[in-house]
Amino acid sequence: MINSVDTNILLDILIPNTTQVQSSLRCLSNIDSNDELIISEAVFAELGSQFLSFNDLNKFLRDTGITLVHSNENSLYAASRAWKKYSERKKIRLSVLFAVINRLCHALPAKRSFLFVNIY
Repeated sequence: MINSVDTNILLDILIPNTTQVQSSLRCLSNIDSNDELIISEAVFAELGSQFLSFNDLNKFLRDTGITLVHSNENSLYAASRAWKKYSERKKIRLSVLFAVINRLCHALPAKRSFLFVNIY
């Protein structure tokens, strides 16, 4: 199975003393060793804020087996439809819009699960 990992799962583990570290570790420990871990462009950018260099970030991704997978136009459009349906029912800050669409478009393709804890 392919698992799309959100930034907060990884930051909970990388940043000392986060309140969700145990929950995030449980999420990751439940993944089968044969499963693939992927991140989106937005997660890559957010995760990069915790590393001193591009090389350090890439080393972390290689060492953990996490792969950056780029979004395609079909998944972006499908995410926009899901967002439209959701936003018609909920009032949500505009700043959350981009983050949610990015995560939706990355998790939507078949056979992808989406790992997150307390997103926004």
